[in-house]
This record gives sequence, structure tokens and C-alpha cells, in this order.
Amino acid sequence: MKRILFLTLACTMIILNSCSESFIDKNPPLNVSEKDLLAEASRIESNLLGLYSSLKMNGFNGFLAGKMMIAFDNRGEDFINISNNNVTLFAAYRMATVDGDSETNVYWGAAYRAINNANTFIELIEDARATIGDAKVNLNIAEAKFVRAMAYYYLCMMYSKRPYSIDPNAKAVPLRLKAEKDATGNQMPASTNQQVFAQMLEDLSDANINLLPTATATYNAVTKASKGAALMLRMRVKMAMNNWDGAIADGTAISGYALTPTIKAAFSTPFYTSENIFSYPMATNNVPTTQYSAVEYFYGSPVIMIYNMDPPGIMSEAAYSQADDQRVSTLTAVNAANQRQSIKFPTTAKTDWIPQFRYAETLLNLAECYVAKGNEAEARKYLKQVRRRSIAEDKDILKDADIDALTGDALKMAVCKEKRLEFAGEGMRGLDIFRRGESFPEKGIGAQNVPAVPPTSGNYVWPYPATETSINKELTN
Repeated sequence: MKRILFLTLACTMIILNSCSESFIDKNPPLNVSEKDLLAEASRIESNLLGLYSSLKMNGFNGFLAGKMMIAFDNRGEDFINISNNNVTLFAAYRMATVDGDSETNVYWGAAYRAINNANTFIELIEDARATIGDAKVNLNIAEAKFVRAMAYYYLCMMYSKRPYSIDPNAKAVPLRLKAEKDATGNQMPASTNQQVFAQMLEDLSDANINLLPTATATYNAVTKASKGAALMLRMRVKMAMNNWDGAIADGTAISGYALTPTIKAAFSTPFYTSENIFSYPMATNNVPTTQYSAVEYFYGSPVIMIYNMDPPGIMSEAAYSQADDQRVSTLTAVNAANQRQSIKFPTTAKTDWIPQFRYAETLLNLAECYVAKGNEAEARKYLKQVRRRSIAEDKDILKDADIDALTGDALKMAVCKEKRLEFAGEGMRGLDIFRRGESFPEKGIGAQNVPAVPPTSGNYVWPYPATETSINKELTN
């Protein structure tokens, strides 16, 4: 794909088109050099905020706060597509994405824009040491590396030819670590899972994470990189590698957070609660448009995605569809067509914040890791903590004694199901299926029935987009 460098100035993205006359050579409209963009503290902050914006949005589509988050729920089995919309993410739902589809091109372009923004910022911020000092520069670099690692994680979860857990040496994606300002870096083959994951772990090293702030439950603490957010991302990376000890170490190091008294509170104003670790803030002037937000998919009129009330959907199981469970009673609703839909993000202005990491995930991730390690008592403790927040034992058909009786695969499945209910509509299910190397289950109804897709199938992952392979001849599907 054509390489484009994005920088921000006063929170507005300035496009530097590397394949035509250089932007910085134009005088007017702006007589400003790349170094000038980071010459003052206020400009540095504006460019830094632009890095987070690039994770959140790709034009009007939304990246991890919109269309691409929803893609992972489309790939899972807990929602079914019941609308006449056969365009936006319909191929993702059908597990039939091809290299020319808009969704794969948009996703790829958004991720690499975020990566190139981070790479450019890292290179240019070095010149600001005399202006703002070493400590601030090092902190800003750690934030940029968090953004880069996030983008690479989501690229691998969709494009790696096999999950890391199945084949660490499988082709993943091109590993771009330098700012690209022209076409000289276009040709680059895919690195392996092992190489890309090693880079993510390097970006999320203890040295970088320990530079990040530890504050919680404030606007800045939730919308920018923090120690908790970086540990959460590294925990996910290690779980994808089946590095259970490392993931447990990261999960238990996450401190200062707590589950909100009700799950609804985690999705209500002011949105930066004790549970929200990292979220994408929304305002009326910077939300995804048309069918590119969670509102349109789960709550719009007509609604596109509803809960799958038939097997294998999580809502088809009695223990995970109880009226006394807050996740059912306050985060879902039955519409006029007698369909159950998600109301996690109900604001029609689309200003509900989109959470990336919640502390509930920390706890359920720990539960899964402890099951894998054979420490089932610890796993049950974390499982109960999340479950009892939303449904009291005396109202639950799955009593504490029933949970205590679970062992081995049955306990692992209970943790998995709890996570499916807890994070339905937050883009988690497709991620977990892929990183575990499981088959995507059969789903759908009638003519929209989608058969199961095992890891050996060509449509298990998205193809590299045609916009990339047509330029980058070293990358082939």
C-alpha cells in the first residue's frame, strides 16, 4: 500500500504524502519542519495525543474503538447478523473475507498508520531532549511503544497465518520499526510470529512499563498509556504464547483497580472508573459514522447484530442468561421483535466510551492462567469474584459449591464462558478463539448459517490486503 506518514498538530492529523512532493518542502502553506512539530511541549503533547487517536479512529471507520473491534464479535458465535446489511463486516461474519474487501484494507491501513505514527514520533522526539528533558522524552517514547505494540497485537490476531500457540514460526506481518516517508521501504516480507511477538515484548519491557504513570480512575489515567494498561497488553501477548507464568506475573502486578459495584457503572459516565484501565473517549465531533460504531451494530434501528439465543451462543445456556444476572438485566434488552440485543453502548450520539481493558479481564485472564498451571483454587477465586459482582449466589443456578466442584477442562470452560458473557460486544470472543488456536464455531440461522472454521482452513485468518500486496511484492498470501 502507499506509505503515508501521519503527524498531529493541535490534535489535527497533518497528512504527509510520501509518494508525491514532500509536504515539508511546501512553503506555503506551512513553513514548518518535522523537527519544529516537536519543538515545543504543547506540540509534543498534541502529537502524542494523535498517537492514541490513530488507535481509536481511521477516518470515519473507527479502528479499535469502532468497526475493527466489532469485527472480532462478527467472527465469534455469540451474536448473529439478522439485518439486510450485506456490506459492512458481513464478509467477516461469513468468514469469507477476501483480499479486495474494504474491511481488510481498512484494518491493515489503520494499524500501519498507527505504527508509522509511533515510529515517526519516536525518531523525532529524540530532538526534544534539550527542550523537555530526558525523563519526559523517555516517558513519551514508552507511550509511543505502547501504541505500536497494541497495533501489532491486533494485526497478529487477524493476519498471522497460524496462531502463535499453534506455530510460533508461522508468517505474521511485516515488522516495520522505522518511520516511512517515501516508497523506499515498501518491499518487506512478513516476519514470523516469534519475531513480531518478541518486538511487542521489547516495546513492553519492564524498563518501558516502569516509566508509565500508575494513577487510576482519572481521565488521563484511562485514556493514555499507564502501567496497568501496558501490563494488560503484555498479559494478553504472553497468554497468546501460552506463557502462563509470565502472564500471571503481569496480571498480579496490576494494582490500583477494582471492579465497579455494578457492571453497568463501568459503562456509564464518567467512564473512567476504578475498573476501566484503558478506554477510547468519545465526543460528538469524533465518533465513527454510519455503520462503523458499536451503537449501529448492537443498538441501532434496525439492529444488525443480536445475541444468538440458540446453541452455541452463550445466551443459549441457562447459567449465562439468568434474569437476575446484571449482565443480562442491565446490559441487554428485548426489542419489539422479541430479539435480545446488547445495550452496553446505547447512546445514539455514539458518545459512550469504548473500553479496551477492564479489570474484569485481568481477573478472568488470571483465572484461565491458573487453570492452565493446575492451581484450580486460585482460578475459582478469580472466577467467583467476577461472577458474584453481577449475580449473587442465592440468585444463581451456578452456586459456589458447583464452581468448587469443577476441575480440569470443565473449570477451564467455565472461565471461558464467564468471559464470553462478561465481554460480549467488546470484541473479545474472536480474539480468544484465535489465540487459543480453536475452531471458529458454526453460527447463524437459515440462509446465513456459517459452518465451523478450523485453524487449517484458508479462511481462518484474513488475507493480506490487495492494496498492500500489489505494492509490496515480498508479501504474498
